Amino acid sequence: MAIQIIGYGGVIADVDGSTYQALKVTQRPVDYTLRGSYRLSVATGTFSAVSYTNGSVFQFYWPSATETCLVWGVMLDFNGSSPAAGANQAKLWIVRSVTANGTGGTTITVPGTQGNNQQLRTSMRPSLASPILVSTTSALNNGTWTQDSTPLGSATFGENASGVNVSVLTQFRLYGTLAHRSEAPIVLGQGEGLNVTVSTPTGPTFVVGVTVSWSEVRYY
Repeated sequence: MAIQIIGYGGVIADVDGSTYQALKVTQRPVDYTLRGSYRLSVATGTFSAVSYTNGSVFQFYWPSATETCLVWGVMLDFNGSSPAAGANQAKLWIVRSVTANGTGGTTITVPGTQGNNQQLRTSMRPSLASPILVSTTSALNNGTWTQDSTPLGSATFGENASGVNVSVLTQFRLYGTLAHRSEAPIVLGQGEGLNVTVSTPTGPTFVVGVTVSWSEVRYY
């Protein structure tokens, strides 16, 4: 038995086995057409004896008016210790209507016109995402934006008794997965972006790692 597929020349698709006659398919990443798919993993510097309430550690902006950014996944790593009991919390926020980008930290260079950086295939075009900021030893300054009232994802993990705790969080999923097209992506248009923040107990020392996977497409 065969199945007629309408479109692109009306190809014939075969079925797998005679019992269930299930259609044979091969899953592939999103069709990125003229752009590409990308992945980036960065870490902050070491924060020493500081406390934050929603202090920004990573910011990702999308500037293009003609292309769309599909964010497939955002992962978080955390390693730290604290002299006081309490809880750490990391949050992922969408920011919209960005009229001024945040400042501070280190700007990750992902050239938009030349060079090979972060493409999952060399023939893909350089990424348009800009700027991408990661904090060094202090929180980033927020941009001028409208941040959603509730985070898109969060991770909460505790500190134990004073002076003895070391808190380790290994690649917690704040959103999606790093594999393309496994879930609905975050769709960013011009003047939109992502903000990763941390809230900490009294006086911790810690490092945060962030990994993000995205595609840049004309249509979605």
